[in-house]
Amino acid sequence: MVPPPPPSAELLLEHQAFLRGLSRSLVVDEQRAEDVVQQTYLAVLERPPPPRVRLRAWLGAIARNLALRSRRTQARVRRREERGARPETVEATVDIAGRVERQRRVAEAVAALPE
Repeated sequence: MVPPPPPSAELLLEHQAFLRGLSRSLVVDEQRAEDVVQQTYLAVLERPPPPRVRLRAWLGAIARNLALRSRRTQARVRRREERGARPETVEATVDIAGRVERQRRVAEAVAALPE
């Protein structure tokens, strides 16, 4: 069985506004939405829709799947980075002031000791 030919560029561009709007609604970041659009075009060119399938529905399904995959990947990366992140080592001002006060008292006590 011969695979169907990919849709023409003109036909794909007819659905560009729909595809961009859908992608923007699925991912928050504008750049990620554009990536989803480009990946959708690539996927359709590599694996065209079967005969009698509406191109718009096919594009929408691919974009939805790619957007969900992108969101899952981003969530995994975020969790991995959070697990690997070291806690902040900056002390609060109150802690520093308390430590300085204790050091001052120790120094005064040492200075008050007889030789």
